[in-house]
Amino acid sequence: MTPGKYEFLRGKDENSAFMRDEVSPNKYSDIEEISLTIEEVAMKTYRVRKFMNPHFLLAIATLTLGCSRQPRAPGILIGPYVQNVKTNSITIMWESSKPENGKVLYGEKRSLDGETDEKGLSTIHEITLTGLKSETRYYYRVQSGKDVSDVYSFKTAVMKESPFSFASYGDNRDGPVMHRKITNLIASKNPDFVIHNGDLVNKGPVQKQWGLLFFNPAHRLMSQFPLYPVLGNHEENSEHFYNFFSLPNNERWYSFDYGKAHFIMLDSDDEGLFENGVQHTWLIDDLKKKSATWTFVTLHVPPFTAGGNYYKRRRIRLKNVLHTLMERYGVDIVFSGHDHNYERTRPIVSKNGAHPVTYVIAGNGGTPMRYIGHREWTLYAERVFGFVLVQVDGKKLLLRGMNIENEVIDELILDKDDPASMASYEEKRVFFEDIVDPVETAKYYGDGDDLVDEERYEEAIILLEKAYAADTTCIQALAGVARCRYELGQYEEALSYAMRGIRKMPNYPDSYEVLIDVLINHGKYDEALEWCQKWLLIEPDSPDANETMSKIYEEQKQYDLAIEEMMKALAILPSEADLYFRLGQLYETVGQTGKAVKAYQMGLDWFTDDEPKKMRRMEKVKSRIQQISSMR
Repeated sequence: MTPGKYEFLRGKDENSAFMRDEVSPNKYSDIEEISLTIEEVAMKTYRVRKFMNPHFLLAIATLTLGCSRQPRAPGILIGPYVQNVKTNSITIMWESSKPENGKVLYGEKRSLDGETDEKGLSTIHEITLTGLKSETRYYYRVQSGKDVSDVYSFKTAVMKESPFSFASYGDNRDGPVMHRKITNLIASKNPDFVIHNGDLVNKGPVQKQWGLLFFNPAHRLMSQFPLYPVLGNHEENSEHFYNFFSLPNNERWYSFDYGKAHFIMLDSDDEGLFENGVQHTWLIDDLKKKSATWTFVTLHVPPFTAGGNYYKRRRIRLKNVLHTLMERYGVDIVFSGHDHNYERTRPIVSKNGAHPVTYVIAGNGGTPMRYIGHREWTLYAERVFGFVLVQVDGKKLLLRGMNIENEVIDELILDKDDPASMASYEEKRVFFEDIVDPVETAKYYGDGDDLVDEERYEEAIILLEKAYAADTTCIQALAGVARCRYELGQYEEALSYAMRGIRKMPNYPDSYEVLIDVLINHGKYDEALEWCQKWLLIEPDSPDANETMSKIYEEQKQYDLAIEEMMKALAILPSEADLYFRLGQLYETVGQTGKAVKAYQMGLDWFTDDEPKKMRRMEKVKSRIQQISSMR
């Protein structure tokens, strides 16, 4: 971690140009005043990885379809994968292309001398193997009709006194290429099982996404190690979640024991999680019954975060309802996602409390990430793809935040038998009562943001300006006002607000986007391209800056450069159908119809949406492919 990394973001350097809130409107020369230090800020604040190098071009993009599909029998679409492990049993699941009677062949040796058959025909198969030995590796393969899988292996759960390890990650969503890299790295650590913090797919009701975005990229991991997920907001409580997983209790919220630890998995989108709700009542009852040495809770929305959800009203509600329970009943660590980054809090405890709780956000599982900030509870945070690895041995715990390059970026060591270890841990504590919620700001910002979505810009400006007045660290509100001003044609005012946002929080991308739109509107293409490069520095895991540069070059009829930037965008997010469609259009413009068809087809292969507008575009692309093919 860079020393003093957050001092800048907290505004301790009052002489910094970024900390001055005034800016002269109507003067484009002011842009130069703040442009020179952004590269330095970006390099201090983020690690711009080699795999994010935009010059990686289309070489990776053209290989991505293969990396999302695993070699298997043609009739087996998903899996096989293991679920719900115990000391003497485990569940094997897979999906077949048509209803078949399934069976699992298994054994302690590759000869697979055991067999368990399924009763009846099914496309999603679920077979539980029983009578197994604890802490034992078994080999298995599945069969659906004539289709037979490769041989895989799993290990049954450990005995109560044995050490074990688990991984935690989340928010792979629409980033299957990075998801594959991360899950393969997790598999190389040989954990006993894996926890997923939610947002497994981008849109839960779309069945195609479950294979393309989640199961296929994670095949190596899930064929060996049981995965316990929680629902994220993007699952939309879809039936596919329940069909594809075999979990305890009602599967929407549940708990299980492993070794000397108790794991509680919650649905943070359920209103019943709040006081007097069904899930809330279940949670208290489950906490009262537990008798484990360690207690871990997982839910998608983080009760504490310095990221984009800091101003969300639901987060504040969850914080105020759940932390008291976590502390009262001895929860050690709470895992979440939702914010696309890594963050670990200081131990949080009430002034009269005796059990501090650490909150870990691991929402860096593959989807493009978001900016990071700093709040009074933040102990460590970084914008980097990765996961969390936890090792438990009796009363000892080692937690490591890992990045995608297999480096340890953060570490927590606890030993409940060592008073010095616990004292050192508690020295970093934050008192719960000292944390002031941004309730007023959250209300103004939330309502204003909703109005922006409804394109009621003048009304939105009133609320967003109130949000910023209530809390001048709410740069989201400043950027929101900038966007509204731009949409209303108030370009000079939009520029002023965008620049103020960049001054105060140079790692927040929305301000750059508005500033660049203003420059484009005024025909200042060279300056717009320069700012796109700065935008890319602070958001290297998103294709947005390269896509914008492509549009600028296209407007200038510099089609070769437009194509090159679109290729760079695809190198960053090679699973985005719209990027392929736009690349296809560019190829058509320059007369390269063969390449256009290939780009269109790759876009169709990755297309997984069900919105009417996007469906119409997809149909137009299909029609265009036919037209081009008929002319060749």
